[in-house]
Amino acid sequence: MLAQGERPDRATLIDWGTQLLEILAEAHAERVLYRHLTENEVFLTSEGRLFLAGWGSPGPLPGEPYTVQSDLYAVGCLLRRLAFASLRGGRGPGARDPLVKVLARATFPGPGARYESAAEMAAALREAGQAEVRTGPRRLDREPGGGGRVAKFPGPSSRRPSPPEAPSPEGPDGALWHALVLLVISLMLMTFLLVTGAVMIHQDSHHPWRDGGFGYSLPSALAAH
Repeated sequence: MLAQGERPDRATLIDWGTQLLEILAEAHAERVLYRHLTENEVFLTSEGRLFLAGWGSPGPLPGEPYTVQSDLYAVGCLLRRLAFASLRGGRGPGARDPLVKVLARATFPGPGARYESAAEMAAALREAGQAEVRTGPRRLDREPGGGGRVAKFPGPSSRRPSPPEAPSPEGPDGALWHALVLLVISLMLMTFLLVTGAVMIHQDSHHPWRDGGFGYSLPSALAAH
């Protein structure tokens, strides 16, 4: 499938995963593990049905602890590769996507946190598909006019955030804004007047008639005459 270029859309991916899990559930009921599930062992018929090849003669596992988590992990990895093989420069499904949650649990590093059975994982996949029907597609959508099993992740939105709006001159916020502007202007004007007055007083205190810069003061000169 994947090796031959198949790129399933979301609904097809869930259908394929459910079919694989139903096949494994029957094998697990007989205490048989597939062990080496990859895309090379999965074949698709013209009717859209899947079947697994390469079973050989695995037989039961006498004397070994019975577990199915390794097969479920392989199914999760296969479905994840199929899902993200359709990523074309866009962003993938978010962490809250129901399908992503199913695949994340199936491929969890600790086997104890994975699904207990293929039937349980199949039910979770069906629920993820029903959630898509109720809420609409999230990230995986078919190409417009494609008509094939091709999934496409939409790229980042081209919409730009709008700039923040300036405060309205009307209303309480606008009146407060105008009052603040007038207060700042008044403070600046008062500061200018104070500085100008201080400079004039300083210059007047150093006038030559007051400090005798010409060798005599004005009062003494008038007294001499």
